Amino acid sequence: MPTVQFRTRVVWRNTQVWPASGRRFRVPQAVAANHVRVPIYVSAERMQRLAPSRTIAVVAGLTDAEVVWRFENATQQWRRLPPEPGTPARWQFQGGVVHLELRLALYVAQGFQRSSHILNTIMEHELLHVADELQILSRELVPALQRNATVRRHLTEGGVMLERQYQSWVAGGRFSRMLRDDVWAPLHNRRNRARDSGPAWEAYRRRIDELMRRTR
Repeated sequence: MPTVQFRTRVVWRNTQVWPASGRRFRVPQAVAANHVRVPIYVSAERMQRLAPSRTIAVVAGLTDAEVVWRFENATQQWRRLPPEPGTPARWQFQGGVVHLELRLALYVAQGFQRSSHILNTIMEHELLHVADELQILSRELVPALQRNATVRRHLTEGGVMLERQYQSWVAGGRFSRMLRDDVWAPLHNRRNRARDSGPAWEAYRRRIDELMRRTR
């Protein structure tokens, strides 16, 4: 049986780390110092495009996340099997590294940074989302993939792929879509719903509203 090794990494769109000496907000234990990033400030119009909302006039902050699947060297990791008369080409996974890349971006709507108290409140909430994404990547994603029927059949058990399947899954990027839609999205959505609902979420919104009234 081939051996597949999943390796995870985090790639930030935010290029600047927020130094510990300049922080006035709490950072979750699950978020290492290199993942506390200075937000990207965007207009209210762009924030609405990034995070459409019918219940909030302006979304204050957003942690945007996506995952990408990449074979380390697909041409070497997949072997074309000797042809059989009357059958399409067949491919088989030979083992190796598969990279699972979490891409993160943290946005804050322009204007909110004018008050350090508001910005600190937003950062504390958004870093909870960052913590959720990092925990999914480090604890949940690989075990969920190892249970996935397609991964078991074609990677860990060495099942054969016909040419059309190979072109779709390997060459066409369907593995990445499967990772995103079937494996990661349920984990992400479950945590996101819990984080942006309930008493803690309502308290966060009331805190932002209160601070905005004070700064007017």
